[in-house]
Amino acid sequence: MWWGGHRVKDLLSIFIPTYNRWGILEKTLERTLESISGDVRVVVVDNDSNPNGKEKVEAVIAKYPNVDCRIIKNDANLGADGNVLRCFELCKTPYVMVLGDDDYLVSDFLQKIKKFFVSNHDIGFISFQVPRRYAKFVQRDEAFNSPYDMLQVSANWAEMLFVSTSIFKKDLVMLGLEQGQRHQLTCSAHLIALFKGWDAAQQLDPNRSYEFVLASDVIIDSGGHAADHRSYSLMGVLKGLSVVRSVFITEPQASVVRKSIRGATRYIFKPRVLVKDFFYYTLEFGFLQAWRQLCRSRFDLMYLIGLRSFWYRPYLHITVLMVGAWHTVFKK
Repeated sequence: MWWGGHRVKDLLSIFIPTYNRWGILEKTLERTLESISGDVRVVVVDNDSNPNGKEKVEAVIAKYPNVDCRIIKNDANLGADGNVLRCFELCKTPYVMVLGDDDYLVSDFLQKIKKFFVSNHDIGFISFQVPRRYAKFVQRDEAFNSPYDMLQVSANWAEMLFVSTSIFKKDLVMLGLEQGQRHQLTCSAHLIALFKGWDAAQQLDPNRSYEFVLASDVIIDSGGHAADHRSYSLMGVLKGLSVVRSVFITEPQASVVRKSIRGATRYIFKPRVLVKDFFYYTLEFGFLQAWRQLCRSRFDLMYLIGLRSFWYRPYLHITVLMVGAWHTVFKK
């Protein structure tokens, strides 16, 4: 397949980072290889997983000999964000899509993204819609001259944090890769690399222009992670997002990012879910450990959720105190 005088596989690669999820990846890869019909290169980046179950994924790859698909294993576990950044380092095409190992491409994926690759614009980043996740829905494609302009309209950091719905200009991310590597614990390393890469590109050539697009189409059918209240995922996400304020410190960028992070906590990273996480965390680990976690996070709530923090701070304290008391009396 050719787009605008270029073979599709010379324009775009799909990378799937994974760790110890061969069974889930098997289903994702089957759907992915069916959707692209050999027109896009697919690379699985194994973050030093246990090899048990890998043979099932290799069997799926063998079923599609027309697709350029392979597995690359890291020599050591790089962490979740580190493995995502590794995808950009390994990519050989101008554009890269990082697909979650439990997310399915829609069947007409290539048709939906084609218009962006046959245009005369230099696309820096495309953020597609996330199905069933957010209150705000883009009715038509909107293009912006900078990622900050795009973020100001979106006002939702989570919308772009969900990596499977995005297509990146590799060169921009590589320009900001060092910043992304330094801030892996933010849960936003790929976005930091993109934004800081654009900042660097503007310094190198102020006349170079890119388009950053909020697209109206949905390109993935999210499988999502298995529900498990013991993951305490939101505790880690919000802790990471609170560090983002140290990355964007100049105005107006700092205000735009802060507003978008608060938008993310309104639509998806909701504080009431954080209360639930602390409930189960206290139930499992006891009062003292939960209290230490709470003390580390409570001062970040103003940055993360704004004035709502005046309600949720005492709510969190009461939750930990009550569940901690129950744990002390009945678990020992």
